[in-house]
Amino acid sequence: MRKFILSMSVLLAAVTASAQEFSYTPNFYTGTNLMRFSLLDYFGFGFTVPTGGYMNTISANFLSNTNFGRNREIYFNTMYVEYLPVPFLGVGMGLDCHWSSFRMNKTHYWLPKDYGECATVAGISDDFSKVNRSVLRVFSIDMPIDINVHYGPLAVNMGVSMEINFPGYTSFKGVDTNGNKVKNGNLRSTSIETEPITVNVHGAVSYYGFGMFVKYRPVPQFDEDGGPVMETISFGILLN
Repeated sequence: MRKFILSMSVLLAAVTASAQEFSYTPNFYTGTNLMRFSLLDYFGFGFTVPTGGYMNTISANFLSNTNFGRNREIYFNTMYVEYLPVPFLGVGMGLDCHWSSFRMNKTHYWLPKDYGECATVAGISDDFSKVNRSVLRVFSIDMPIDINVHYGPLAVNMGVSMEINFPGYTSFKGVDTNGNKVKNGNLRSTSIETEPITVNVHGAVSYYGFGMFVKYRPVPQFDEDGGPVMETISFGILLN
C-alpha cells in the first residue's frame, strides 16, 4: 500500500507539473462571446464501485471476491474547448484518455476462457499457491460534453461522455505450487470483448484547481460474454 501511495503521489506531481508547463490556454473573442481552448486541462484519479443492474454470473463472482479500493480509474484530458456566452457560464467539449481496472482479492484471479474470448473468475487452484495480483483493465477514449459554472476560483462541472472502448486485457502475478513466480503466462489475455460505445454521466467541483469528481456509468463496458456486466460509480480526486 505504501508503494502504491508513493507511486500515485509521484504520478500526480508529474502530471500536474506537465499540465502547468505545457497547458496552452489562449482566450480569444468572437464578437462578444469568449472561447477558451486548452491542452492537458485536467487529471483525475479515483475508485470504482461496481453496483447492480445488468449483472451476470461473472459479475456476481467478481463482486463477492473484490473489495473497495482495489478497483480504480485514471483519466486525463488531452484537449478542451469551451464557449462562454456569459463570463460565469460555459459549454465545453473535450477528448480524454481513460483507464479502468478491476482487481481481484488475493484468493481469486481472472481466468481467460477460450484463449482470451472471455474473462471469468477462478479461486486458488492446484496450479497456484498464491495470487499477488490479478487485474482486468479496459482503455477508452472519452468525449465529454459539459456545462461549466465559474465563480472566481470555484468551478462546477456536469455533463455526459461518450466512451469509445478498446478490448479489455488481463494481467497476473502469482506463485505456483513449486514456489516459482508466475507473471501472466497463459493467464494473459488481450482481447476481452467490450461494448464498442458506452456513456457515463459525470460531475465535478473544484476550488483553486483541486477538487472531486463523480461518474455514473449506466451502460456496462464489457460485453455480456466478455466480463463483468454491471453498472459502476466512480469518484476521486480532480486536478485542473
